[in-house]
Parts: sequence; structure tokens; C-alpha cells
Amino acid sequence: MPFKVMKKKVEFLDVDKCECKYTIECDGIETATWDIKMEPTASGGSVAKVECIYKQQPSEEGNDMMLKAKDSAAEMFKIVEAYLLANPDAYN
Repeated sequence: MPFKVMKKKVEFLDVDKCECKYTIECDGIETATWDIKMEPTASGGSVAKVECIYKQQPSEEGNDMMLKAKDSAAEMFKIVEAYLLANPDAYN
């Protein structure tokens, strides 16, 4: 992550429904709350639904950090997807 300091707090976790919600506090951002849901598809796969609501401190640095964080999160999903496709037994 592009932040120097970060605190995370898990707000909600439901393993059976594959849902979680957590809040982070870090430099340049007051709070960012992530709501992540994994939903099965008819073809046997799944779709990740990710929502992020954030309050940032007014600065240009905060804008740059949020763009970097968004890119970092998208890259993480691509890496995890590639790993799981290459190793289907890893999640059975």
C-alpha cells in the first residue's frame, strides 16, 4: 500500500455468506470503509462486489493516495484470481 501508517478495523465478517466490511484509517485519508461480497455465479464461479466509501483529508496528496490504493486493490484481485485459476484445489 502507498501509506506510511494504516489502522484496520473489521466491522463485519460473515464467513458463510462470504461477506466482510472493514474500515481503515491512514495518512491522507480520514477513513475508508470497504464492503466486500463474493457471490456465486450460475457457471460455478463467483463475482466479487467491492464498494469503498471514503472521507479524505483535503489535500492533493490524499487524491494521489486514493488513486494508488484503488490501483493496488484492483491489482490484488487480479493476482488472486490468476492464482486461484491456476490452482483450483487451493480453495476446495
